[in-house]
Amino acid sequence: AMMRDWFATTRRPGMISVLRDHPGTDGMADTYVQNTVSAIFNASYSTLFASTGAVVQLLMQRPDVLERLRDPALMATGVDELVRFTAPAQGTSRVATCATAIGGTPMERGDVVITMFAAANRDPARFDRPEELVLHRTPNPHLGFGWGPHICVGARLATVWLHELIGRLHRAPALVPAGEARWMRSATLRNLELLPTAIA
Repeated sequence: AMMRDWFATTRRPGMISVLRDHPGTDGMADTYVQNTVSAIFNASYSTLFASTGAVVQLLMQRPDVLERLRDPALMATGVDELVRFTAPAQGTSRVATCATAIGGTPMERGDVVITMFAAANRDPARFDRPEELVLHRTPNPHLGFGWGPHICVGARLATVWLHELIGRLHRAPALVPAGEARWMRSATLRNLELLPTAIA
């Protein structure tokens, strides 16, 4: 509903105005175009939202990590490690398009497969010391935002944002926990609903 309203009323220059005023989608229903833009918006927003809360909470709990990230070399690899460790994307589901087997488990066409990104990010067969935050970890093939052609469309934006966020935390007064955090009930994302903070 929000996206339909944006398409109907937005007059500012940008992607929505271009799609509305210069449609290159002959034969494609408006619903498909609006749903695609909605998915892009949601992915970008929800990825930022989930990663921001988890990373800020961890840095408040571990101020030594925030201090170590002043080192540009550690910052370059550390953001990926923070994403691996906090796992903003917990998992998703896919439908098997043909009969196959994964890890010896058979699946038939049409079976729903649940992929657990957060568990994969702690896989000892893939990561040395998976339960530790290793800021210089490289390579770091984490699944914090998915992987390959189906990686979250907000992944790059979230990564750039986390670099900027940490830089701002370095310049701001120290934040400390001021109460118990509360997590949202979600099957796919690890979102903080409440993160009480205070200035130290």
